[in-house]
Order: sequence, then structure tokens, then C-alpha cells
Amino acid sequence: MRTLIPRAAALAAVAAAVAVPAAAAAAAQAPALGWSPVTAAGTYSYGTLAAGQAAATTFTLTNTGGSASAVLKITLTGSSAFTKTADTCTGTSLGPDKTCTVTVTYTAQAVPGQAATATLTAAGNKAAATATLALAGAAAKAAPVLTARPGPGGHLGTAVTDTATLSGGSAPTGSVEFRLYGPSSTADCSGTPVFDQQVSVSGDGAYPSAPFTPAQAGTYWWTASYTGDASNTPAAAGCGDQNVTITTALYWADNGDGSIMAAGLDGSSPQAIVTGQNGLMGVTADGSHLYWTVQGALPGEGTIWEAGLNGSNPQAIVTGQNDPTGLAVDGSHLYWTNPEDGTIWEVGLNGSSPQAIVTGQDTPTGVAVDGSHLYWTNYTGGIWEAGLDGSSPQIIAGGQYAQEGVAVDGSHLYWVINGDDFGGSIWQAGLDGSSPQAIVTGLTYPFGVAVDGSHLYWADSGSIWQAGLDGSSPHAIVTGQSYPTWLAVGP
Repeated sequence: MRTLIPRAAALAAVAAAVAVPAAAAAAAQAPALGWSPVTAAGTYSYGTLAAGQAAATTFTLTNTGGSASAVLKITLTGSSAFTKTADTCTGTSLGPDKTCTVTVTYTAQAVPGQAATATLTAAGNKAAATATLALAGAAAKAAPVLTARPGPGGHLGTAVTDTATLSGGSAPTGSVEFRLYGPSSTADCSGTPVFDQQVSVSGDGAYPSAPFTPAQAGTYWWTASYTGDASNTPAAAGCGDQNVTITTALYWADNGDGSIMAAGLDGSSPQAIVTGQNGLMGVTADGSHLYWTVQGALPGEGTIWEAGLNGSNPQAIVTGQNDPTGLAVDGSHLYWTNPEDGTIWEVGLNGSSPQAIVTGQDTPTGVAVDGSHLYWTNYTGGIWEAGLDGSSPQIIAGGQYAQEGVAVDGSHLYWVINGDDFGGSIWQAGLDGSSPQAIVTGLTYPFGVAVDGSHLYWADSGSIWQAGLDGSSPHAIVTGQSYPTWLAVGP
């Protein structure tokens, strides 16, 4: 059976079939305008120019459609940094495959880093195709120069600083970040810095870091970097450009004003790094800490103290002592003398398990330690020796009265006599007490003795003295102290 389509529906279907190709034909005949060149779809960028620099670009408008456009009008809207300097399109009806040109000049603004945008539009005065092109450009950022200069180093306990100077910027803001790495013998800024600080920037000029006091001797490496901002590029002084050296310190206890003092090994830059310690006597140091004894006003009030090598975080780690005086340290223990009850004591480096390991001595004062033995002085006479556990104590030299301090190096013992028939003097003997001899004489009231690889150090009448290991060239390197007692050379 044949299906019959109603006449009205049939006519509609025919009309629709005819309309589709008609619409396509009309579209093909419409004008189609487009701009070139472009740097991205619908966009042209002039890039980054120096402030005040101008660049002109000639844009071509092409009609790729099948009929002429309406009479065109070209407009440029947006930032005044863009100006239309030539125009062959305005007032023109652009036929198929025809072109015209418009030249637009971009002048980078005087503010470095400032961006600008505009829109170039072609449109007819009646219904017709239009074309738009987004224009962009930017003024180059200023490139400030950062120079950095560290402050001086010094002995342990010296605070170090860095100063970064910005020049050639355009009213820079943002911040400078200071970082300090080390200690290391070569430039190494790969780990965690020991100091990190950001300082706000407001214009060209010098920006100092806060002071920082390193806790170890060695060479430290500064870096300084400027963040940059909308008008300025970043800048930096890299690892290895600047360093500062912290040297081993000479420490001494000043019982007169209750301070632990530190200075360079030549006596330079003496300064108090711990204060408020009444009754100070012995002092010693290892690779990470400074230790000292404080004699209490009454028996049982004496204490052993600990701090960082720069004097930071002082705290008592042993309490309840009678009269702690001389003090020495090795890799695992602290040792001190107690002249009140004639004992030598030992404790772990954290203050654990204090115990008397030598008893029955007659007023022990100074104490020293090497890898195998303890050595101490008895004030009433004698240089004594024992194992590190206090075993087999024996006198190995002596007979002199008023022996106050003792020190040891790889080959000799050194001790102080601060008042007897010989007068104030510094003595030397072999590690077994052999061949004792006075190597410095004529001293007033020497107290304590310390040794490093090249020099002896001791206190005498408010001054700190230095001499060669053979006692040669004794001379005061620090004066004006109150009542210095024991000394120590840092690691």
C-alpha cells in the first residue's frame, strides 16, 4: 500500500530542503575579515621593550569571504601606550580577497615591568563582518645589581653579619633573604642553613642582616638573594662569593665579675659570653660545649654548668657539690677536683651518674686529662696521675707548694705555682713527671694554665698571658680583667 503524505507537509519538506543550500550559499557570499600577523589566536604581543622604547607593527586586514564588506571603521581602544600611526582601511569597503593595512606603534611605559593592552577593531557602518585583535606589550623590568659584603669573623662567640646593597633598581620592593651555611672548608650551600632571615626592601640601598653567633669554629658561607617585584628582576650573590671565618677561642673564668670570657688566641676581641655566675673557678671546652664550675657559698651548693661554645643556653647539669674547682673534659666524661673533701669526681657529659673516683687527696685544685690518664695538682704539693677511672693514683712530680693549675699536651705536663720559694712560675715535665723545670719565672700570682699546639696561656694579676711551649716570649695578651682564674682553649 502507498503511503500518502499530506500536501502541507510535503510543501514544508521541499522548502526546508531548498533552504539549507541557500543558507550555505549566503554564508559563502558573506564577507569574512581577519587580522595578521598574530602571535597567538586573536592576539599579537609586542613582547618586552625597554622603558620608553617604541616598536611599530603593520597589521593586514584581509577579507576571505565571498562578498565585499561594508565601509570599514578602524578603532583602537585600551592603553594609551598604543597609537594608530597609519590606516588604509577606514572608509574602505573591502572586497573578496582584498586587503588593507593599519600600523600601530607600542611605546613601553616609563614604569619598568608595567604591562599594557589594547584592542584593534575593524567594523562596518552596517551589518557586516568585524575583526578584532588583542594587543599586548610590557616595559622591561629594571635589573638591579646586588652586592654583598660580610662583616668580620673572629673567635667563637663572635656575632657575624652580612650586608646586601641593591643599586640600579626601580623603587624596588620585596625582600632580601640572607642564608649562612657551614662550617665547611669549601663553599657548600646545599644543606640546611644555620641562619636564614628575610629583610624587607624599600628602594635601592644597603640592607644588613641580623647578627648571628655561630656555635662552632670554621669557615661559613653567606648567600644573599633579592626576590624581585613587578618592576625589578631578582638578583643574588651566590654560594662562594663571600665567607667568614670563626676561629678557636681562648676561654677563662673571671671570678671577680662572675663571667665566662672569650677571646681570640692572640687575645683579640675579649668579651663576656656568660654572666651572672658568682663563684666561678674551672672552665673547659670540647667540640660542642663549654663547661665550668661554680663554688657554692655553703657545702653542697656547688654546681657544674654547661653552655654552647658561644655561651648560649647556660644550664646547671650537676648540683649538690661541695667545692668544685678545676675542670677537664674528654670524649665521654667531665672531671673536676673538690679541694674541700680531697676528691676527684667524674660525670657523663650530660651530667649523669656523678661519682668520686679518687679520694684521700690533700686539697686537689687543677685537673687535666689525655687519652689514658688523669693528672691533677695538690695545692700542698705534688703532680698526681691516675687511670681515667681513678685507678692507681700516684704522685709523679712535685714538692712545690701552691700548685694551682695543670695542663697536658701530647708530650708534656705544665703547671702553675702561684707563691712559694720559687715565686710565681710555670713548670714543665714529661708525661711521667720526668725532668721538671721552671720555664717561666718572675710572675706575680699566676693562676690556671692552658695549652694548644703552639702556646701556653695563664692568668696573672688581672691579665691573660701567653708564651711559647718552652716558656719563651711571655707577654700579656689581655689586660684589665677583674680576677681571672682557670683557662681553656676551645676545640
